[in-house]
Amino acid sequence: MTLEERLILALAADDGPAHLRYEQLAAYADGSADAIDREIAESHASLCARCSVELEDLRTFAAATPSRRAWLLAAAAAILAVIGVLLIAPKHNTVTLHDNGREVHLTPTDEQRITAALLSLKPERRTPSSAMRGSASPLDAFEPLSPIGCVVVTDRPTFEWTAVPGARYKVEVFGEHFRPIAASDLLDTTRWTAPEPLARGGTYAWQVTAFRGTSETTAPAPPAPVARFVVLDAVHARDLANLERQQPRSHLLLGVAYAQAGARAEATREIRALAAENRDSAVARALLRAVEQAR
Repeated sequence: MTLEERLILALAADDGPAHLRYEQLAAYADGSADAIDREIAESHASLCARCSVELEDLRTFAAATPSRRAWLLAAAAAILAVIGVLLIAPKHNTVTLHDNGREVHLTPTDEQRITAALLSLKPERRTPSSAMRGSASPLDAFEPLSPIGCVVVTDRPTFEWTAVPGARYKVEVFGEHFRPIAASDLLDTTRWTAPEPLARGGTYAWQVTAFRGTSETTAPAPPAPVARFVVLDAVHARDLANLERQQPRSHLLLGVAYAQAGARAEATREIRALAAENRDSAVARALLRAVEQAR
């Protein structure tokens, strides 16, 4: 059972003794804890099965590759912060959110940590169209919409672009050094899904060409920047898939985990679902604003 699975299972707990904080667990696992803190951690873990398992898992992660360890521990830190507030009873200064059948009790500090995780998403880079500069020509306004400047979780992404009346389209995808990877047939719609999986962990560029009569226009075109995206690597995709399979799903946990992975669309989807379940909550609206700042 992975650390992520164990963390989600901990959500079902509603009582029990106080647990070690994430900072204590991580310091013990990486050897940075002093003698007193190590004794506290060891004594507690000898009596607490949950913390003992988490310590063992963190020690296992310490042997992972640096890039994988950094991502997983960052995600675990954010998730543990949320789990910590799920396991405590509501206090005077907490705000309660509904999360797919659960009640989540957030302190102001918890709100700040979750907001920071959501704000870690990089703003979406969009190519300004000529329409924004006042051009009336549909071809001048023609541009790719997504994916651009983001991480996509699926290895068969769907490409979208603006419409040109009466046009047909062709999409081309390129790998490193603009090596052709995939191309569509002529399309009558403004959406196309890659028919074969793209290699995970790869960075790709893409463009779309509109054909109308004897004319054709390709976007993006210089001086506009290249439309690039990254396909999430296999290890992180698997970890997120494990979180998705847990029942009941937690929109808050998934939103934070997707944000940590850089998956803007999925993080936004989960936090929007959380906000919809808490329409009267100023905190839920604030979390939604945070994740939507990346759009």
